[in-house]
Amino acid sequence: MVNKTTRLRIEALAQKYQELARGHEAILHDIAVAEIPEMVYNSNAIENSTLTLKDTEDILLHDIVRKDRDIREVYEAKNLSSIMSSLLAEPEKVLSISIILEWHKTLLAGINESWAGRFRSGKEWVRVGNHIGANPDFVPSLMDEAVSTYNAESKDWFLSRIAWFHAEFEVIHPFC
Repeated sequence: MVNKTTRLRIEALAQKYQELARGHEAILHDIAVAEIPEMVYNSNAIENSTLTLKDTEDILLHDIVRKDRDIREVYEAKNLSSIMSSLLAEPEKVLSISIILEWHKTLLAGINESWAGRFRSGKEWVRVGNHIGANPDFVPSLMDEAVSTYNAESKDWFLSRIAWFHAEFEVIHPFC
């Protein structure tokens, strides 16, 4: 939980950003597009990708792939870049199960088509460290509930709602 002082500071910075951004939407969009390779690199690095920032930039900006690079990691970079680009094109899209499944299908394109765009089911259990994801039989209903709760009218602070959804998503761990 973020303390009140930090929350007020973040809200003041967000308000200042909105004021300064007004009238500069096109250049801010261009900056965000230019930052996609770095965002992809950082996101994939969390998942233990061996691609460097330079590798990621080469793949996404110049379509250059070194021969010694894992093809799965190349697809992961390209696929995540595609999703980030679509988010920039439609930033106000309301979160839904269909969007989550669409993103997952895009993320796994060329990597594992049998898992792409669907939740775990049957005997597809998942374990990360000591955590075991939700029973596959309950994944769809748990995800419906999480998305509905996230989208519901709330007086909760936006960052608290995002953090809650992220934690809920990780506990459910809906994908193989």
